[in-house]
Amino acid sequence: MTGKTFKQQVIGTILIVLLLSLLSLAASCWGNPNASDPYSSALRVVPAVLIPIGAAWLAFCVQRRVAFTKALFDVWQKIVVTVQDAIQYTHSPTHTQAEYAKVMHSLSCRIDDVRGAFRNVGEERTALSHETRKFVLAIQHAKSLSACASALATYGFPEKKSIGLYPFESLKQISSVISRLGYGSSITSQDSEIARDTILALWGILRGELLKELDRDYPDYPDTPFKA
Repeated sequence: MTGKTFKQQVIGTILIVLLLSLLSLAASCWGNPNASDPYSSALRVVPAVLIPIGAAWLAFCVQRRVAFTKALFDVWQKIVVTVQDAIQYTHSPTHTQAEYAKVMHSLSCRIDDVRGAFRNVGEERTALSHETRKFVLAIQHAKSLSACASALATYGFPEKKSIGLYPFESLKQISSVISRLGYGSSITSQDSEIARDTILALWGILRGELLKELDRDYPDYPDTPFKA
């Protein structure tokens, strides 16, 4: 649960509980003052029922928020290491295929790690279509790669609109920069410098936006000789 959603849930829950409690108290006061009136008695019990329910829901929201923050912080740590590996690759004097494959593998994993923490912007929750189920079954019964190719040729991929947009495009573009740089002895020092500067610029964008999702605060005792 993101910080924005968490705040909405907390504020919404408190407002709903307060509003319903006030309405029930007002209705019980305006109703029949007779203590034996079942409606008045029931209305007086409403706040005692609503408050524990609201508290339980808020505890659930807190639990989800803590779990999300922990998972996102783990993803953040991995992204930092991966981006630094990409930067160091631009400093490599050899640019071997093994180094290139390692960096691209790490970047691909981090891109999908982000998908595990965030939904795509505008992503729609849709059920599997009949064509998708048919494609999976065709792959299951395929006896060779040529049969897989035939099934793939008739498969209609989901529309871009339903998939949505990747939330942190800067991370994907860091991968594209390394892909353009490539590997081998043909890479010049100028190519490496351009790639490195581009990655650093993209990392500045990604870092600034992704850190907004984490619960951070100012330090009480900062170790800095500069004034804010």
